[in-house]
Amino acid sequence: MDKNGNGGQNPKVGLISRIDYGSQGYRRAIVESVFKITERERTDFNILNGGIISRDFPKDIDNLVKMQLEREKDKKVKFKHLQSLTSKKRRDARKKELLERYLKQAAKELSKAIPVLKMPDPENSNKEKSVDLFITTSPAFDGEYGERLAHYLAELRPDVRVWGHGGDRFPVKYVDKVMWALAPQKAVWMRGDYYSTAVERVIKDKIKQTTQKSPDLYVVGCFGSSINKPQGELEYQYISLPNASRIEETRVSENQIGVRIIEFPLDGGPYLVKTYSLKDV
Repeated sequence: MDKNGNGGQNPKVGLISRIDYGSQGYRRAIVESVFKITERERTDFNILNGGIISRDFPKDIDNLVKMQLEREKDKKVKFKHLQSLTSKKRRDARKKELLERYLKQAAKELSKAIPVLKMPDPENSNKEKSVDLFITTSPAFDGEYGERLAHYLAELRPDVRVWGHGGDRFPVKYVDKVMWALAPQKAVWMRGDYYSTAVERVIKDKIKQTTQKSPDLYVVGCFGSSINKPQGELEYQYISLPNASRIEETRVSENQIGVRIIEFPLDGGPYLVKTYSLKDV
């Protein structure tokens, strides 16, 4: 074990976005391929940055709930635990139960699709530990349902953790670096004629909102692009993430499918980024 406590390996982070569960573009094969790549790269942890569900998923779930309520009404199904409520409160309570059921069912399916990864424990070479998957949801893409589904998934999986809605800061151990994963708050941010337009709009808006200092690297998800802007004309560094699903929309900025790996050299040198394309999958 070297003095850094991690066996002398440069810390690596797997960066994933837009699984888009519930869409026609959702592919379990792509999800599995993404995590196999992070396993091969021996990432210290992974981040799913926005797009755990499709933007149509809430509407689809609401329709399922509505149809089930109508079926139960037609069959005059009664629920003993709701009999003391008024008709309206009974329907609202049943609607809440059905929504929870469908979201938990989706969480179970995602739990099966996302592999549980193991790695040598940096603190004890004789043991293994789970590779954590951190989820940050996007208000524009995931909304309330995506946030709830993420929490249900975390209840099923001890290796899954839900961090800030819309983004959060992630410290990288052993190198004293901080990444700030950002996901779109507003749908209007998705418009733009260039790959970088929407991505930089998200970053600039966050800079205006916060009093915290800029991180070593911004990581922006949900736009289906693979931009890498190291230190240069901008006063901050950033990368954007490809989708981990088949692309359904045809926007200028959305044309990449895959996963990115960030490596931070222990000597404090510039970060290294690898992009794995999964368009063929």
